[in-house]
Amino acid sequence: MKLLSLRASEAGLSRSAYIERLLINWLRADPRNPRLDNMGKLAPSSGPTPYDARTADPLRVAERWQRFSQAHELIFGQNAPRDWFENGDSYWPAAHGGHLEAEDSGDDPEEAEARRRAAKTPRQRY
Repeated sequence: MKLLSLRASEAGLSRSAYIERLLINWLRADPRNPRLDNMGKLAPSSGPTPYDARTADPLRVAERWQRFSQAHELIFGQNAPRDWFENGDSYWPAAHGGHLEAEDSGDDPEEAEARRRAAKTPRQRY
């Protein structure tokens, strides 16, 4: 925890914000995931989905996969499993079953409900 606090302080962030930034950037590095903004929300789509990009631009996906696999090896001591790259169901959205409904934002349903309730509740003035 002290080390996380030190690195967060160097970055000018709270420890939780620093950890959140690390996690979001890890998800952004994975070529199987959709584009995420800096807050971790699904960015508006401007190109093919990661699943469609496998066939539309396989060279670019392979290059991103190679960089992700190298990062995975640095962090976990082994390359990312090859079947993650080859299995279409691990890409966003999955060919079978999908990961989201079209109108879903990708947020945790409980968090989305809490935000919806908070937006309806008038703020107290002090």
